[in-house]
Amino acid sequence: MSHCTCGRTDAHVVARRQTMDEKALVLRSDGHLAGAFGFHLPGLGQASTGWGAEADLTAGWALMGVAELLTLKEAMKGYAALRKEARRAFLGLPHHPDGLTPERTRRIVFDAL
Repeated sequence: MSHCTCGRTDAHVVARRQTMDEKALVLRSDGHLAGAFGFHLPGLGQASTGWGAEADLTAGWALMGVAELLTLKEAMKGYAALRKEARRAFLGLPHHPDGLTPERTRRIVFDAL
């Protein structure tokens, strides 16, 4: 895992959002998306390491921009779609050349619903 911009090397919370249905979302520096108090969200799979963690963190930050517009269930579907797109980019597979811009993020998330 690379160093966080804050200088810490351990996994820690980098963002918190509340969904439209008032559920907590927590993004950790290792790319893991969790619920309140860091509890694992069912259906998201295991936390990744290496390039997978970097891709998950990219997807997580993209989701944080729209999380408050979604229910928890919708946010989880959107995160799965964003993770897939971010991982395609990290693997060098065909992906959108603009990456996860705010406009592209909204399209990916809302198309996944």
